Amino acid sequence: TIQRAFLHEEFPLVSTLASEFLADHPDVVEAPRVRLWLALSLERLQRPTEALQAIEALKSRLAPADSLWPELLCWEGDVSRRAHKMVRARLAYQRMLDQHPDSTWTPRGLLGLGLVSLEQGAFEAAVGYLHEAGLRQTEGPLAGEAQLFEGIGYVKLTRYQEAIRIFQAVVDRAREPTLKAQAAFHLAESLTGLGRYDEAVKAYQRAASAAPSSPWGRLALFGEGWADYRAGRCEDGVTVLARYLAPSRQADTEDHHPEALFAQGSCFLQLGQEDAALASFGRLLVQHPAHPLAFDGGLASADM
Repeated sequence: TIQRAFLHEEFPLVSTLASEFLADHPDVVEAPRVRLWLALSLERLQRPTEALQAIEALKSRLAPADSLWPELLCWEGDVSRRAHKMVRARLAYQRMLDQHPDSTWTPRGLLGLGLVSLEQGAFEAAVGYLHEAGLRQTEGPLAGEAQLFEGIGYVKLTRYQEAIRIFQAVVDRAREPTLKAQAAFHLAESLTGLGRYDEAVKAYQRAASAAPSSPWGRLALFGEGWADYRAGRCEDGVTVLARYLAPSRQADTEDHHPEALFAQGSCFLQLGQEDAALASFGRLLVQHPAHPLAFDGGLASADM
């Protein structure tokens, strides 16, 4: 019953049933697995401190030779990382790799170490861990995730050519729409970093079409408009940016709203549509007066 509830993601029920079961049967053979289900359910219920306490309780009861150790240490790393406890996460992943180097969980541990290293700014180390994870597991979601974040590591190192090679491979192989959109978006960002705006526009369009309702699809719409602006393709730019700035998308576009207004105003200006440019720059000044681009928008307006 507990297993069925866990597989059906009925996490409040798992929490109740597992606690009752462990109170009555703390040392039966099924107890370690039930304790792990309890810990993972607590995390999904946004109770990470209790989840880590449950993991610690399981570690204290688990026999040294138990086959559950590699999986447990990986989950400890994952829960710790998502709770922003990076030191504990790194120690858990490293312990798993040191003590169980040939485990089927090794690629997961390498992925975890790579993600922790990215978070901590150790980008060279991150690329190494993530590349090794991809070599150990060449198929499935973990392989795609390892490749994706390896590419992000190269972006952080401003090694865009290597990032482009990796993101293109993920785009070509990914079957899951959100992963394809995410990889295509980062491919476009890398192309933009090299000033290859025409290619970037195509990659942004691919990201938006792969998963249009996902965050990556919405970000790609802004990226496409910005790349059009930077490439001087202003007729395309104003069309795309108008879609991005549409009232129905307002909540989704808040992060890049000022940049989109500035690019839109600049495109209108280059097209000789001064009234429309003034309207865009005016919205930028009113809605985002403290943004650095508001000053540039104000100067552009004053020159008209």
